[in-house]
Amino acid sequence: MTDVTTNAPTPVSAAGPGQESPNLRLAGTSAGPVTEEEAGLLGLRASLVRTLASNQQDATEIRERLERAGRRDAIREVTGLDAFDRSARVAMDLLSRVDARLDEIDVRRKAGRIEVDANAESLIRRP
Repeated sequence: MTDVTTNAPTPVSAAGPGQESPNLRLAGTSAGPVTEEEAGLLGLRASLVRTLASNQQDATEIRERLERAGRRDAIREVTGLDAFDRSARVAMDLLSRVDARLDEIDVRRKAGRIEVDANAESLIRRP
């Protein structure tokens, strides 16, 4: 069910004490419990994605302010790139390395995969 005004899904209540809430995995990733290493990598990945989003928002706001004030970014004038470009590239590189490590863990585990079919009505377990 969705909220008509925002088209966002209705929030689901948290599991009560002593109850386990379901864990969702990315489609195509190994099924089964998440290891401590995976949990750390997934946490790092989420942090990097938030950092990238924040970086892009800040960059847009600052670039617009400079433009409105009729000023130029001195770093960009000298190097051709501003500080936001550099930090975004570093974050994307880290994100790629985290994804590669998660892929290595999946390959090493050789577990089955659980995917949702095209109709999203049933789960398919793949070796």
